[in-house]
Amino acid sequence: MQSTTLNGKLNGLPISVNAPVFYYNDVTWKKAGLAYPTTWDAFFASGKSFQQKLGNNYYPYSMVDQDVILLLNAYMMQKYQKPMFDSRGKFTWNDAQWEEAFSFVKRLSDDHVVPSPKTLSSYGKGNLYEMKPWINGEWGGTFTWNISIRMYINNLTPPAKLELGDYVMLPGVTESGVYFKTAQMFSVAKSSKHPKEAAMLVNFLLNDPQAIEALGLERGIPLSKTAETLLTQKGVIDPNDPVVAGLRQAQSLPTTVVATPYIEDLQVVDQFMSAREKLDQGKPIPQVVSDFRQQVERIVRRLNR
Repeated sequence: MQSTTLNGKLNGLPISVNAPVFYYNDVTWKKAGLAYPTTWDAFFASGKSFQQKLGNNYYPYSMVDQDVILLLNAYMMQKYQKPMFDSRGKFTWNDAQWEEAFSFVKRLSDDHVVPSPKTLSSYGKGNLYEMKPWINGEWGGTFTWNISIRMYINNLTPPAKLELGDYVMLPGVTESGVYFKTAQMFSVAKSSKHPKEAAMLVNFLLNDPQAIEALGLERGIPLSKTAETLLTQKGVIDPNDPVVAGLRQAQSLPTTVVATPYIEDLQVVDQFMSAREKLDQGKPIPQVVSDFRQQVERIVRRLNR
């Protein structure tokens, strides 16, 4: 509800929610002889282990830039309890924290944890789950939205399976940094001539058994308790389904993160991608930080006009 509330006013009823979590190709990780990481130290150490044991083409993870941003945000939330953006689009990290953040990002490539932007771009602009290294198991896992994971599962080469891993955490922290995003929301316009009837329609769509069964999981796992109970009884919601298990894991974790449109704005993502490329080209972190902040602050000012 917080993610659809602005200036203290509810703008819409969220009907479902999703979160990015960690998934692993069980066959590839067994080949590497590694347990799925639970700490950031183990997360980064897995990169060199994959490289040494399986070869340069093997990586423990592969992620698009949008997912790397959310991964970074989770790490910084765990360490500093500060998200990248506040509710108005202002950066919350100071200069030292931004340099630490981009050191984290640079280390993803340096430690062979994920393919570098240059390596990833060599496979074209398709989806990760359509690329040969994912299909044949050279990319051993991913951090992405639970609702998207079925497409990754469908493209694995048997007998490989995709398993949910623990959420990677710093030792002893109480903030996970897990990021929830509303998949869709229903709103009644202020100008509606029939607000009562509109509210009745929303209630029908969210809570009536016929509407619940018709929609199923097309918009994700419903937040309506009535819908959740009915679909669980019908077997539509299966706790062992990786999509369901991923969301349940995320919901079990402590977090104060509130969704913001700024962190996934395509212009911001483009600047982040450019920053990653500069890091891989050897440009100094302070200069990369300065360029990124300047460009994104300009974008946010334009968005908030």
